[in-house]
Amino acid sequence: MDFNRAALKADARAAIGTAKPHPMMVTLVFRLATAGLTVLVMFIALASGSGTLTDALAGAALGLGFYPEGLLTRGQLLIMIFLNLVMGLFSAVMGVGYTAYGMHLARRERADYQDLIDSFGITGRILRTMLLTFVLVVLWLIPYGVMMTAVLAVTIQRLDFYGLMAVYFLLVLGMIVYGYLIELRYAMTYFFLLDEPEMGVREAVRSSVQVMRGWKWTYCKLQLSFLGWALLSCMTMGVLGLWLSPYEAATYTNFYDFITSRRSTARIRPEW
Repeated sequence: MDFNRAALKADARAAIGTAKPHPMMVTLVFRLATAGLTVLVMFIALASGSGTLTDALAGAALGLGFYPEGLLTRGQLLIMIFLNLVMGLFSAVMGVGYTAYGMHLARRERADYQDLIDSFGITGRILRTMLLTFVLVVLWLIPYGVMMTAVLAVTIQRLDFYGLMAVYFLLVLGMIVYGYLIELRYAMTYFFLLDEPEMGVREAVRSSVQVMRGWKWTYCKLQLSFLGWALLSCMTMGVLGLWLSPYEAATYTNFYDFITSRRSTARIRPEW
């Protein structure tokens, strides 16, 4: 059986059409519980400072860079940083819960709001996985960083300002592409972590690396196939994203099920 991207995506759309509660409502709750709650917490914290409510809203929604400089004391700034860290970790853990929701949705299993909070039962494993994958990505990037530094050191004496900027731009672009290819190695880690409760963090990472061999380019194209929808979502101020997010989550589950032979016993020949 050949890999059929269109069929996997069609299956995901069909799953969305029959799911109850509707995936758009689950996604809305997820967005409100992560991004919405983060903005609310930051707004309340900033509103307690000496700025106006308008300043607090701008700082909470757009970032501390939009909050008037000098209105936050050092202690308040540390509190803001701490709250950002806490809410970031909270959103990351709930994001794994949303991945679990996508898995249940794609497999026509019970998929509802409970999935979003079930992930907090494995918070420790999720945080360890985040730390391990971050360290691995950084370690893989170090050789590129050394090469980048060496190239700049050689060219800085030979090129004018604009030539040096062009080389720097190409090197940074290369680092982004290289980093993305590295992250593809670990793309299936959380699927294994959720699918195999007895599996350790390192084993989940190794399983992802192993199963993604030969499938990185296929997965990359699968992600790129959602680019048009993502642009449309931006044009609708994120409203379309309420439908797009479960569509992506279910499709990625179908991909995971396919390459691990959970959906079909027939393995296909990888493209790369």
